[in-house]
Amino acid sequence: MKGNESKTQLRGKETVFKDDVCIMLRGEIDSLMARAVITCAYAKQYGHTDIISGTEDVVRVLREITRSEALGEPCEAGEILGMDFEELRTVSQHPKSELGAEHYFPDENTDMMTAMLNMLRADVRRAERQCVEAMDEHPAAASMQIVLNRLSSAVYILMLESRMHYD
Repeated sequence: MKGNESKTQLRGKETVFKDDVCIMLRGEIDSLMARAVITCAYAKQYGHTDIISGTEDVVRVLREITRSEALGEPCEAGEILGMDFEELRTVSQHPKSELGAEHYFPDENTDMMTAMLNMLRADVRRAERQCVEAMDEHPAAASMQIVLNRLSSAVYILMLESRMHYD
């Protein structure tokens, strides 16, 4: 067997152990992308037309995060769901005045689309925590953490919209 199977390439020729904080972050981002793609595919397959463009936007942002992680460059996602970061924060924190929806906490009666979005949001939060853990080691972790924080807000907004349209 060629190479050291307990190590992996980070950037360029640098190799690190697979439990390196930057590799752990890469794994979280990969898992998050997989969850987002599954959620988007589900929305398309089952006709959740009001959610599809939002889930596609989440996947777009995650591609930018993936690029940023791989290259070690700052992450610049731009608008998410057609909103800047401050608008996302406002809408997610004040859904009653902004969307006409109460804050929502999923329970055993939650529909599948909303449940999938909730799981995606939990995965976004886990990736955000991994960014915080990698801050001192990964050059793009701080900017990725900010984008993930707003992505969590965006997915919460999608949850609220899903519940309003399909409840």
